[in-house]
Order: sequence, then C-alpha cells, then structure tokens
Amino acid sequence: CPSTMLRMVPLPVPGRILLALFFLFLPALAHAHETRPAYLELIEQHPGEWSITWKQPVMGDQAVRLKPELSNGWLARAPSEQVLTPSMYLRRWQISAPASQLTGARLRIGGLEHTITDVLVHVRNARGKGGDTVMHAGTPEITLDFAGWQSLAARACFGLGLEHILTGADHLLFVAGLILLVGLRWRLVGVITSFTLAHSLTLALSALGWVHVP
Repeated sequence: CPSTMLRMVPLPVPGRILLALFFLFLPALAHAHETRPAYLELIEQHPGEWSITWKQPVMGDQAVRLKPELSNGWLARAPSEQVLTPSMYLRRWQISAPASQLTGARLRIGGLEHTITDVLVHVRNARGKGGDTVMHAGTPEITLDFAGWQSLAARACFGLGLEHILTGADHLLFVAGLILLVGLRWRLVGVITSFTLAHSLTLALSALGWVHVP
C-alpha cells in the first residue's frame, strides 16, 4: 500500500490573526471560567430534619462574592461544616425545623446581581415535593413554593448552554478555529458532535465525583 504523508498547509491570514488574538487574550479567557455556577441544595432527609449544602466556585485564591440568605434565618446560623479547596468552597447546615418554615420563604443570593454567575437551586421535602431553578443576575431573589415548583425544564438547560456558548469569547474562537481547520462541510458536524460528547462525558464524570483532577 502506498504510504500516506501528512502535508502541512499554510494557515491563511485570517487564521493567523485569529490565532494571535487567541494567545493575546488567553489569560482573560482562562479567568472567564471563574463564572462556573454555584449550587444550593435544601433536602429534608427526615420530617423536620433538613440538610443544606452550598457550593461556590473558587479558583486559587479568588472567589465570586456570593452569600445565600433565607428570610426564615436558617442560613444565618453557623454552618456545621466548611471545606475550602482550590476549586470549591463548601458549607453545610443541619437544620431541625418543620417544612412550613421554608414554604413561602424568600431566598436571596447576595452579590449575584453584580456577577454573570448562575446559581442552581435544588429543593426537596420529605414527601419528595420541591423543584429546581436557576438564579442569575436578573433574579437574585426568589420565593420557595413547593406547590408551584417543577423540575427544571430541558428547554431551560438548553437556554443556559446556548447562553454559555454565545457569551464566551473562548467558545466562539474555538468554533471559528474549527471552521478554519475543517471548513463548512459535513465533517464539521462530526467534529463538533464528537467534541460535545467528549465534553459531556468528562463533565459528568467530574460532577459525579468519579474523576478528580488537581
């Protein structure tokens, strides 16, 4: 069989400019991932026994200034556990109180209105009722209502992903780079699909705690 040799194709001028801009703004793009979402979980493990978990992203010695607050005063108490890692700041509370104290309470994330960070909120009582929602700069405060909540809709997740891509210069540069390398052909669909699947897999492994990278 004839051997196949890899031929180096000179990068066109637009590609060179794009590459130069990428490396020029690389530090700022890396810092942009400081906007990873925070997570608040309120679970009634047994009737009247609540476990509350707050996780917010940290990168080295930098963290977005966010403070979860409940109008019923639950989060004003000292947390039972605090853990600080290079990538995450975690706090946990154990609260003994009836679910009625949470129904209708106002949840506010202090400082959220000054960021572009999202906060994922997951609430369940002992009967399995609750809901999921996403808070952002436009909605730094919500009312917890077990009767009116539903699980987070797929279209809401799709909207978050679309916004995440379109507002991230690094993502747009990545897609532009793919177009320059592959071209506007069907092969581009396969490349993007493969990247999406790989990215989803690594994200799931990390989120589930099965893989830890320093």
